Amino acid sequence: SQLMGAQSRNEGAVVMEASGSEGSSEEEEEEDVKEEEEESRDAQEAWVEEEGRRAGAGVADRRQGSRLERKVVLSVECALVNLKGTTAGRLDVLRSQLVFVPGGGGEEENDSGGLEKEERRAEGGETRGRVRRWQVELIQELHYMRYLLQNTALELFMEDKSTVFLAFEGAEVVSAVAEQVAVLNPNLEVYSMRRKVEAAERGMERWRRRECSTFDYLMLLNTLASRTYNDPSQYPVFPWILADYSSASLDLSNPGSFRDLSKPVGALNAARLKDFQARYQFTRDHDTDTPPYHYGSHYSTPALVLSYLIRIQPFTSLHKSLQNGKFDHADRLFHSIPCSWTQCLQNMQDVRELTPEFFYHAEFLKNVNSLNLGTRQDGAVVGDVLL
Repeated sequence: SQLMGAQSRNEGAVVMEASGSEGSSEEEEEEDVKEEEEESRDAQEAWVEEEGRRAGAGVADRRQGSRLERKVVLSVECALVNLKGTTAGRLDVLRSQLVFVPGGGGEEENDSGGLEKEERRAEGGETRGRVRRWQVELIQELHYMRYLLQNTALELFMEDKSTVFLAFEGAEVVSAVAEQVAVLNPNLEVYSMRRKVEAAERGMERWRRRECSTFDYLMLLNTLASRTYNDPSQYPVFPWILADYSSASLDLSNPGSFRDLSKPVGALNAARLKDFQARYQFTRDHDTDTPPYHYGSHYSTPALVLSYLIRIQPFTSLHKSLQNGKFDHADRLFHSIPCSWTQCLQNMQDVRELTPEFFYHAEFLKNVNSLNLGTRQDGAVVGDVLL
């Protein structure tokens, strides 16, 4: 009995010892789990903190890069020229953009703050027009141009085929802007006056080899001669080609069907040419105040361009603006190609040539907008152009 009691006590002690050992093991496991969770939280917090530092550094780098991109490297007074008119302002050359701020004025800004202020002012209506932007990398060609008979302009030819015409105060400013833009865009094709002559010679050779059309060749010559769609005073010029506007059918094998391209319009009519020569002789011998001249008008003027293209916008509005808000007298409007051809052969004040639209844009000959262009003295209503 005593032996059995002692054995029972020993077994109980063993059971209690085992039970205590199991309890201790569970507590240790719980503590290990807590430590692992704390370590995981610490690691996560450290990762978040590190990512935050990296993101902050990235934002700072982007902000710094943005500031550099918006830094004005050159600022000059200029005018934006297009068919609707001339807008005076300021051109800011940034590292990635050209920015035209209408109205100009103020001091040259060398940081983004001043430029942003000017933009807000312009967009708010305190200056005329709106801020215009052009990406430097999208400029394909830059041409030195003439404006008001002076070499004081640049024309930008963009990747999307649009153009931008900018006039400056002097040739030195033009060179400074062109050189700066060329530095910012190493792939830019810059056409100085000398390079234009070389381009014209290359274009002539390509045309002779029939590698380009006559239309493209003439457009190239117009561009290289500082003619532009942005300025009606130096609008592209195309020649009269046909001379027969009365035959029922046109005989293309007859040389008489074509205008003599070896002569200017003023010399096509031999009788009228004698009158021009007599005028030159008279002004040379008797008029000491006026340099001797043959023609009292020009083969292309803003008024002629607007007259030809009066039936399409923006030329309709431009013509009315030139005529104090109304159309010119119906008898003076462009209404017939044969009549215009006869006029430029006989009239001493008419030596006009044509515009490119005669060769690619037939819609300008139709009165698609139903404009009330009036009635001529012979009773004919001016509508579509007679061919």
